[in-house]
Amino acid sequence: SPESYIVANGQKLKVLSADSIDIYSKEYIKPRKGEKTTRFILNFHDVDSTVQTIDFIEGENIAEYKIWNIALNDNAAEKIKAESEVPDSIVRKARTVSNDATGLDAQCLMNGFAYVKGKIYGYHPQALGIGANYVYCSTGGILQSTIQQYEPINNDGTFLLKIPVTQKHQQIFLEIGNCRCGYIHVVCNDTVYMAVDLKAAIDGFPTDRENAFKKASYFSGADAEINNYDFKIIGDFNMFGLDKRVYKNKMRGMTLSQYTDFIMNMYREKQNEVNSLGMRQ
Repeated sequence: SPESYIVANGQKLKVLSADSIDIYSKEYIKPRKGEKTTRFILNFHDVDSTVQTIDFIEGENIAEYKIWNIALNDNAAEKIKAESEVPDSIVRKARTVSNDATGLDAQCLMNGFAYVKGKIYGYHPQALGIGANYVYCSTGGILQSTIQQYEPINNDGTFLLKIPVTQKHQQIFLEIGNCRCGYIHVVCNDTVYMAVDLKAAIDGFPTDRENAFKKASYFSGADAEINNYDFKIIGDFNMFGLDKRVYKNKMRGMTLSQYTDFIMNMYREKQNEVNSLGMRQ
């Protein structure tokens, strides 16, 4: 597009010309016969030698390409990689589930705040769409009406939710930008830590948009074992058509292994019900 430009140190530099393509043509450019990609060159004004990264913007339309943090040297590439990937230590810890961990123990009425402190790795202020740089949650305890809350995502991808609760353990519904994430467990006067791999989430959109963020999220802190299992694999318990009061009573005081069996047995029952009707999930 002739409207394409790069951003270097906050300065916009419009495309000057192109080699191998016509930037004024509105026709879709197909690869040559026998090739999988189309190679071309876009020419811009020179940038200062101190510039480490640039952003490429094809146009302001949501359907047009936007590529952020293009490294201009190896050092910049290594820095971007380190800042964009969820650390292995977080991933390994989230995948190590302790079967003797007690989840949702000693449920009781308790006034206070639960916290969700998160970081979205690979985040850019426009990555989720214009005006979508926020985290949304809703919750409702025994003695409170449903509370809806919006908090900004900082430029470095961090966010903090401070959620009023009336029980020791509660579930909150979470969205990042305009993307549905699902339910997570929070604990009164404690903190859930959440790490999100944005690239993995976006890569999952075409095939499984509903669960893309679930599969790309890793938890530590309060109720980490429950969140790493339930949030990622099962998600919203409403899929079982189970009454919330029954659900809360049954899972109260369970260890994680008991909780896991409880969830999977419900899943098998649901699967058998579907199979008996001659369908497949």
